[in-house]
Amino acid sequence: MEKDLSTLPVRVAFTMKLKEGYRAEYIKRHNEIWPALTALLYASGVRDYSIFLDEKTDTLFAFQRVIGKSGSQDLGQNAIVKEWWRHMSDIMETNPDNSPTTQPLKEVFYLP
Repeated sequence: MEKDLSTLPVRVAFTMKLKEGYRAEYIKRHNEIWPALTALLYASGVRDYSIFLDEKTDTLFAFQRVIGKSGSQDLGQNAIVKEWWRHMSDIMETNPDNSPTTQPLKEVFYLP
């Protein structure tokens, strides 16, 4: 019997980059993530959000499941998100608006 994949949340993956020497600080700030930000992410449909670190390159790999049509990548106009970006901009590679530089990843395999 074939599984109906149309009912599953959308899976989103992307990379970000830490500035050298900021691994511990990045982890500390995420351990202290603001409740208002987590509530916003949840309200926007973000679930099962994980960030992994490649310690050889300081590359961050992010994965999330998104219920609905928007996720964390669509919250850039929100004041809480803008403040979080500013808070993180000293330890990550960022765009001129302080948003982290991200590289979306193309899914090439999935085993439900």
